Amino acid sequence: MGLEPAGSNGSYFQRVTFREFTVIPEKCDAYADQSGQVGPIGTFGEDYVLLGSPFEKVVNVNGPVVFAGYGAVVPSHKIDDYAGIDAKGKFVAVFRGGSPALPAEERAHYGTQAVIQADAVKHGAIGIVILPTPESEKESPFAKMAANIDQPGLRWIGPDGQPNGRPEIKAIMAISPTLAERVFVANPLSVEQILENLKAGKNQSFDTPYVLKLHVETEHRDITSPNVLAIRRGSDPKLKDEFIVYSAHYDHLGIGKAVNGDSLYNGAWDNATGVTSVLNIADAFAALPKAPARSVLFAFVTAEEKGLLGSDYFAQNPTIAKRSIIGNINIDMIPFFGPYKEVVIGPDRVGMNGTLQRVAAELGLPVVEPAKDAPQRGSFMTRSDGYSFIRQGIPTINVSLRGDAKAADEMRAIYGTRYHQPNDDLTMPFNWDAGATFARAQFLLGYELANSTTRPAWKSDDWLATVFGTSAAAASGTK
Repeated sequence: MGLEPAGSNGSYFQRVTFREFTVIPEKCDAYADQSGQVGPIGTFGEDYVLLGSPFEKVVNVNGPVVFAGYGAVVPSHKIDDYAGIDAKGKFVAVFRGGSPALPAEERAHYGTQAVIQADAVKHGAIGIVILPTPESEKESPFAKMAANIDQPGLRWIGPDGQPNGRPEIKAIMAISPTLAERVFVANPLSVEQILENLKAGKNQSFDTPYVLKLHVETEHRDITSPNVLAIRRGSDPKLKDEFIVYSAHYDHLGIGKAVNGDSLYNGAWDNATGVTSVLNIADAFAALPKAPARSVLFAFVTAEEKGLLGSDYFAQNPTIAKRSIIGNINIDMIPFFGPYKEVVIGPDRVGMNGTLQRVAAELGLPVVEPAKDAPQRGSFMTRSDGYSFIRQGIPTINVSLRGDAKAADEMRAIYGTRYHQPNDDLTMPFNWDAGATFARAQFLLGYELANSTTRPAWKSDDWLATVFGTSAAAASGTK
């Protein structure tokens, strides 16, 4: 293909070492002390599960339990779930799913385990108890988590030799809906009332009458898996040291529990479609008679299905200068909702709507605004590799295409039955012409960005700029 290697030691590979960790249920114990009365809190796998620790093989920890809402601290929305409680040396019990008092994107961000644990550590907590809600039970029930507890977790190991994460959090427990009701026995409000008050942005935190005593044992294994990286070097003497990064995850689920006798989880849609798109885009950039002004890096990242780990490792430990990365275009599961009829352009959050309009013109498609009832991207933002770049202050951008409504409904129905299943394979009714149009749109976007005189950057009043510290003013050097 003719692209330069962008990995470690002049290779195409950035080797990433991971700590694989699997809890050993039969060697775990959980007791609760209520006013001096100590007893087991239930049965592992039925009433609770303990998540393994990537940091220690054997953990013994005990401490009082305080309830902290959704574990969120968001001053811009006057939310502080730690107000009125002292979490130092204690377990914090928090609802799953993020605070519904927040807009969708912010709810997704502040509902991630990374942010919840970070805030817990800031307040001195030593452990977390994850509580289900009616909403979380519909989306990802406790029973499903318990059934999959034998699946190992994964954390990347950094240059310092330590797994990423929060070693201050000694143990994490998730409990069943029935057991969760006992957390609120001393509170005069019902669980339903507390949830409604939290939805309205009202603080509901309180001390519980419990002290937890946990013993957790975990099996560790260190493994490696690479990110695959290549560069089309830019042609402008100054701008060639700035980069647009295309990314797509190449991992899926591998061999798993058999469904209808099939245990091979193929991952055709998720995410062979994204990988082949970026490969074809890379080929198109390599074939250009003259390179664009800026350089373009193509990142095929590992371990997305384990928590965006490969992209997170690259975004935090890039093989190029981090400040040189001006934008990310991530492709995860091509939306085969073709034939495409329109390019959807919403509010200009990164100052690139003019670029998107030029792409639409090149595609010969009209520009429309998002439908008023269009869902916000919410959890989709935190569930794809673009989020790893966002967390490092790097905007992620895509061309959003809208096509045939009937085709979209059909593919969404298929998604519901084949996502993360063995039959995510080439028997799916992919519209390859639509896929080619989608890939071409993302190529044109990257080409425009690589030649643009301006860098994409969030508007200064965008919550992303506030939280992650990058804005248009900062990017232009005026702030």
